[in-house]
Amino acid sequence: MDIMPRGVKEDAEMDESLILIHQNIRGLPSKINEFTSMLTLEHNPQVICLSEHHMMESNLGLLNISNYNLSTGFCHQNYQKGGVCIQGVPGGM
Repeated sequence: MDIMPRGVKEDAEMDESLILIHQNIRGLPSKINEFTSMLTLEHNPQVICLSEHHMMESNLGLLNISNYNLSTGFCHQNYQKGGVCIQGVPGGM
């Protein structure tokens, strides 16, 4: 008899996998078209994490990646570059 910790599901009981993409984009505004076209070629991730986006907080809310909503983001206040944002599929998985 195998003992499973409480709350751990066996393989047959597992839900759909979470697909996450992380990209150190190093300047999202100049690479947004290239990045979004890559999304159509790859698996459809539920979560996108972009680091070093180089955007200001006022512009981050305007970021529009089809089928994704901005979940959270960080922008440097005293520096020009850096920052991280996380985008997710509306409604989760």
